[in-house]
Amino acid sequence: MPAFFPRLHGWKQPELDFSFRNVLRREYSGFFAIIATLFVIDSAREYLAEQATMIDQAWLTTFIAGAAIYILLRTLKKHTGLLTVDGR
Repeated sequence: MPAFFPRLHGWKQPELDFSFRNVLRREYSGFFAIIATLFVIDSAREYLAEQATMIDQAWLTTFIAGAAIYILLRTLKKHTGLLTVDGR
């Protein structure tokens, strides 16, 4: 039952504030994995339904934008200190 209705009486304020930079540094691969998976599922659905390789323009644009964001964030993480957050 606690999984659906958490007990709030044991909650404590976190020591560190929320950091969007930290989220970008740690979750860029998961973000792209979701986009890539949805792109593949939609492409497979189109192929199975139409028996032709039709790639939806909106999904292709989303996939390319997601890949560009992935490459940008990976480059920032690996080669610069822009996504580094003190204390984390």
